[in-house]
Amino acid sequence: MPIKIDDYLNIGTIEQVLLQSYSRSLQSNALTIDLSDSKWISPFALSVLHCWFSEIHDNKGTVFIIPPKGDTFATRFVNSSGAFRHWQQKGWLRESSDPKAYQFRSTKLAAFETFSSKEAFETYIEKMHGESQRNLLLNANELPEFVKSGNFHKIVLQELIDNTFAHGEGLNR
Repeated sequence: MPIKIDDYLNIGTIEQVLLQSYSRSLQSNALTIDLSDSKWISPFALSVLHCWFSEIHDNKGTVFIIPPKGDTFATRFVNSSGAFRHWQQKGWLRESSDPKAYQFRSTKLAAFETFSSKEAFETYIEKMHGESQRNLLLNANELPEFVKSGNFHKIVLQELIDNTFAHGEGLNR
């Protein structure tokens, strides 16, 4: 049964969805998320979803995503961040649409770039002209570090899950 996310996918919503469905998705090794009626997706929530999708996929499970529809912030953000293209490449999309139909701009958002190797990452950084432009595009004063391990997704997700369950039970540890 798909997990349906209506309207807004923010920190509160993603924590609630994880609390209700994360363990079940790991046990069944399957995850179907329906974002078709989502109007807004926060960058944090999109990152958490990606970690969740990757964990199921890395364990040889099945992941299906029904993407946001229409001209909404959610659609534009998913398309502009490169998430839609990534989902297509992984074969996770249940329904398809044109990822260029609704975008913020014609290039991807720098914060959501992914790289297959450290060399590809370094080439991308070098193409940014000057330190001030790098700082603006990366939204940081320091260059990011390249994450070398696929375990990063699992660690980030596990930290979020731990916090979600602690707060979901009314505990503040």
